[in-house]
Amino acid sequence: MWFAGNVASGSAAGATTSLFLYHLDYARAQLGTDGRGSGVNGQHQFRGILDVYSKTLSSDGIVGLYRGEFFGWSVTTVSGVCPHPFDTIRRRMMLTSGQPSKYRNALRAFREIVHLEGFKALFRGVTANMLLRVAGAGVLAGYDQLQRVAYRKGYFIEPHQRVLK
Repeated sequence: MWFAGNVASGSAAGATTSLFLYHLDYARAQLGTDGRGSGVNGQHQFRGILDVYSKTLSSDGIVGLYRGEFFGWSVTTVSGVCPHPFDTIRRRMMLTSGQPSKYRNALRAFREIVHLEGFKALFRGVTANMLLRVAGAGVLAGYDQLQRVAYRKGYFIEPHQRVLK
């Protein structure tokens, strides 16, 4: 029951985040491909983020902004939960450093954790880990926006530009 509660709360957090932020990812994808001249006759299809919303809502409705969200949410949730037991074993092995009794190897640690605490002990902290992933995604999105603002203001260095010494 505890495990199911953690999975449900982590999933609810991810779903809520997706519900409020997925449309921004959609608009970013539209503008990103539009900026490469992939529009009609080599012309830009959109004038900005509000234009993306306006045209999408008029052609496909609100569903158009959330197309593909469930699949993306499923992939994110599964990719956050599946590797968590490995992270738990890694953390437990780290915590035995400096202690008199240590795990001999990762397989032994897995066996002892499951034997002494049960299988669900491998998923302890999965909800907090999922919340960290959401926060990390927010940081990346914020950095991306900051980079765009800096680029528009002229604060950038060309990747192939030579630096004078």
